[in-house]
Amino acid sequence: MKFYLFLILLIILSSCEENNSIFYFVSKGPSKYSFRITKQITQYLDVNRTDTAFYYYQKENDFFPCLIEVKSSDNVITKQITLNEWTTPSSEQIFKNDSLVEQYFYEYSPKNYFLINKSKVIDSNVAYVESYHYDKDDYLRFVEIIHYSQNKYYINSDSNKITERYLYLVLPDTMTRYKGCIAPYLFLSEYAKYYEPKKLTSKRRQIKRQKDKVETGMLIERIHTILDERGFPKVQQIFKQDTLFKRVFFKVETDGLNNVRMLIPFKDSLYTQPDMEYFSITFSYGDDGIVNYISKNYYNYSKRKYINSDTSIYYSWFDFQENNLQNYLYIKATTKIISFSNQTKLNEVLEKRIAKFERDEIIEEYYNYPSNITKRNYLNLKPYKRVITLLEKIKLKTFKGL
Repeated sequence: MKFYLFLILLIILSSCEENNSIFYFVSKGPSKYSFRITKQITQYLDVNRTDTAFYYYQKENDFFPCLIEVKSSDNVITKQITLNEWTTPSSEQIFKNDSLVEQYFYEYSPKNYFLINKSKVIDSNVAYVESYHYDKDDYLRFVEIIHYSQNKYYINSDSNKITERYLYLVLPDTMTRYKGCIAPYLFLSEYAKYYEPKKLTSKRRQIKRQKDKVETGMLIERIHTILDERGFPKVQQIFKQDTLFKRVFFKVETDGLNNVRMLIPFKDSLYTQPDMEYFSITFSYGDDGIVNYISKNYYNYSKRKYINSDTSIYYSWFDFQENNLQNYLYIKATTKIISFSNQTKLNEVLEKRIAKFERDEIIEEYYNYPSNITKRNYLNLKPYKRVITLLEKIKLKTFKGL
């Protein structure tokens, strides 16, 4: 799956009334501290534009804001957030110059403030739902995304309004990445696609659909992956309608510390025939045992190895070194995503550098350049975007039984 999904998860990373009876259960144990955003400044340096987001909170030590105002030169975007009794977001309305443009509903864990569910609503209809599944140790294991039809007459063969469902397995192993919403790599584990006709369909496409006898709501494509005892892909089955179209067998190679090093695709269960149409995934780790490199590689016929890299990601992680689950939301990384461009026939680099990482301020700079750039030009590169996040330390309430 394309690495833009990784970016989606990075975006996610960046993101009780005292007289209520629930506060009688506040723990008297040691105080916990965390950080919250007070202001975020996004500078688009290539077009000389700046957006400034102001964060407002209901109470002094609330972790989540109740209002965010994003002001730029030409408009104001306001995010009005409704907090529940745990002071975690339950809904969000986004206004652009006082006009409602988007609406979302949320579910966060009051235990650690990790996102559990996010749904987008259009005209009172659910457009999509994102679900984040964690294990008992607070590691993210799966991300599920479901899209729903906005056609009131649509219903699929499973008697619901789903048009597509994705289930992504988060890799690598849990002990080699951070807890919370950290997803170094998303592997498409399950997939289902149901046929929904376009509103404007060409006559030729209509004839083809009639010839193929594809009815509205029919399941036209499905992927099912069997995992091994460690939770890594073992066998992936790809179906076209009800017909098994392809089966991919994955061999897991590990390093001396038993960390997964490669997932290699084969055509057979004995691992004798490499599947050259699929890709392998390579992992490496830093001295701290945390993943710092991932690449997706295709088979090189001349060298008979999976070394033709489609995309590679380099990580250098930054965190607060605080023993507090909430702070995993603020973990950042210097990343370098290298992918091949069909237009230039060169590898293009999208790089994010952490220029500053302190408890009161984080500065991230974004660069885009061809991979064949000279060392001197690389050192003189100018970012096209800079994000300045201002933080303040707060004291969190803790609750018994959570």
